[in-house]
Amino acid sequence: MEFKTEFDTLEKIYQDMCHKATNPKNFFFTSRYAHLRSMVKDVALIGETSLNNYVDVLMGEKDLPHFAQVKLYMCYPERYLKAKKDESLSPEKKKKIRHMLEQTVSLGFIVHLFLVAEPCREKNFSRIEMQGVEKEWASRILRTDRVLRQYNIGVRKMPGKIFDAFYKEYIEPFITRELHITGWLKKKRHYDFFHKLFFSGALLGLEIDFATRMLHD
Repeated sequence: MEFKTEFDTLEKIYQDMCHKATNPKNFFFTSRYAHLRSMVKDVALIGETSLNNYVDVLMGEKDLPHFAQVKLYMCYPERYLKAKKDESLSPEKKKKIRHMLEQTVSLGFIVHLFLVAEPCREKNFSRIEMQGVEKEWASRILRTDRVLRQYNIGVRKMPGKIFDAFYKEYIEPFITRELHITGWLKKKRHYDFFHKLFFSGALLGLEIDFATRMLHD
């Protein structure tokens, strides 16, 4: 995903899901939000390569040593669609799957940036070394649920509410109509995958924030 061209679309999804999860009133029209939006977009741009590397690995299209365990346990076509050969998925279907993975993890990423205030972020984000951040993030992705156990509670459960609204409106129709996923157990497995994917995006935001605090210290 390229945030330069896709950020507006992703932001619209974020705002729509916020309206489903709560009542933001007129916040999206305030100068405070305009400033926040500008900063979120700038930070998103530095996370873009890491997110794209992650999705490449999830699609089975790239081998990166620091993502080796992620690929082993989360490669979406192999682990969730039993597609072990490239020809088992059409190029069109692979493109649609990739888009859904990109939207989900990127939404989780910007949800964190919008909802969680980090005093050092705006001042220091441009100075952090993203290769190191990416490696640290990759080492924690499989433990996202444990690492973020208290995270959702700390922000009034808004990320979880936004994810559930997004899942219902975007992901569930996609896996049902496009991937023909049926049955409670299969749908639950896919829900768990996309839930981890969304919050692993939030985890990247946390790793970036931690890196900005280290520079401040």
